[in-house]
Amino acid sequence: MLTQLVQISNFYGSNPDFVLAGGGNTSCKDKDFLYIKASGESLGTIKEDGFVKMSCQKLSQMTTKSFPSDDEQREAAVLSDLLAARADETAKRPSVETLLHYLMPQTFVIHTHPALVNGVLCVKGSREIIKELFGEETIWLNSMMPGYMLSKTVENEVQSYKKQFGSYPQMIFLENHGVFVAADTIDEIKQLYQNIVDKISAKIKEFPDLSPTDYSNSEQQNSAVPASDENISQVVEQIKKFPLSENDFVSVQYLLNTEIKKLTACKTDFLPVSSAYTPDHMVYCGADAIFAQDKEDLLSMLTISKENNKPIPKIIAVKELGVFACGNSPKSAQITATLFLDTVKIATYTKSFGQYQFLSSEMIDFIGSWEAEKYRSSVSLK
Repeated sequence: MLTQLVQISNFYGSNPDFVLAGGGNTSCKDKDFLYIKASGESLGTIKEDGFVKMSCQKLSQMTTKSFPSDDEQREAAVLSDLLAARADETAKRPSVETLLHYLMPQTFVIHTHPALVNGVLCVKGSREIIKELFGEETIWLNSMMPGYMLSKTVENEVQSYKKQFGSYPQMIFLENHGVFVAADTIDEIKQLYQNIVDKISAKIKEFPDLSPTDYSNSEQQNSAVPASDENISQVVEQIKKFPLSENDFVSVQYLLNTEIKKLTACKTDFLPVSSAYTPDHMVYCGADAIFAQDKEDLLSMLTISKENNKPIPKIIAVKELGVFACGNSPKSAQITATLFLDTVKIATYTKSFGQYQFLSSEMIDFIGSWEAEKYRSSVSLK
């Protein structure tokens, strides 16, 4: 069973259309134990020792326990109980979604964040679209805090579904987040995912064009910052003068492709990629991308951030020049760039389904301060 879990985890984890960075989580279980991805582990390369063996008996006890109503106190108490539920107290830290995986009775649960799927889940009215595509085969949940609160909602929804249909749901779609797919065999998992991809792809009117491009001289006649290598380098050096924090240096990756070229034509065009669509985007890209009209405008924005003791944004766009992804190491900047490209994909897919919708300010604040997400990102960036 665990060997199959590694196989299916690597299958989806190595495909950037489904999982990026340390995102997603997978599990398998029998009547006694559940094996769940350790927090921050990469599904693309995970091996058997990357999963945490959990006691189903202790997880069951957690489902009937009362936890504090205060967010911070509740999550600390839940984490303590999750750590105590490990079969080996020296094992790695389990995924924050462990309880949710336990509450879905199927042997395998595979949770991913496909840009294609989030192209539906990140628009207003996504519930109706999901129901139209998949009917009664699925559960749709509105955006909510990950971890314990999500697991309690899933518990109620799963039991309600069982009473209504006499079986357990195999697909759970979570607004502004991703999809959980559950089955007793990995072949069935693949069939379910292929069905999801096929049905959504059939409705897509415009696919993202990430092909390389540049700005021709004719397009730059009125540009304040012509897109030359020299100007790109100047902007990079300008950004590096404003560290992310007192002890950090800034690594910068420059991004330009056909979609980004359209998005950086003006501030209005940039709006669909200016904030976070999912928790992953919030963790790795932040929710405060900025758009500068030129180098002077950028300098002013960065200076104001520094004067207000705020870190510089991880995503910086300059009109008719491109996007600059920032991090405190080359790997961090690369992951920021990768997640921003995912944002670009989602923004393009949303055009086929309605008005795009970012995470709520409440969710952004929660994710931004949640210790569990900080831990996950620190592990995945090592």
